[in-house]
Amino acid sequence: MRASGVYEDDDDMTKLKQDVLDIREDSKSKRTRKHENEQDRQDELELAGEKACSEAEEWVSKRMALGVAPTVSKRDASREPTDLLLAFETKRHDDDHAYRMQRLKFEQDEQEIRRAEQRH
Repeated sequence: MRASGVYEDDDDMTKLKQDVLDIREDSKSKRTRKHENEQDRQDELELAGEKACSEAEEWVSKRMALGVAPTVSKRDASREPTDLLLAFETKRHDDDHAYRMQRLKFEQDEQEIRRAEQRH
């Protein structure tokens, strides 16, 4: 027969183990929630960026369609910071799009190759 203190020690040990497990689970859920919140924020920022980009493209295309030319100052128009920025952003957008299309084509080709290998 054990002394009465042994049962209490077992209960205390069980409680401590459960506390440790609870703390680990809480920590894991906090990390998961934080990661999800960061991902949601990143998605919102990307969506806002894409929306701003499309609005800017629409605005530029409307101006070009209407034939509204910006007023030219004494400096050369091609040297205007806004024109340089627009040219840079347009090129970056085009490059990103071209890369995505190349990547998509590459992935489709890879998928076709894998399917062909599975058939044989």
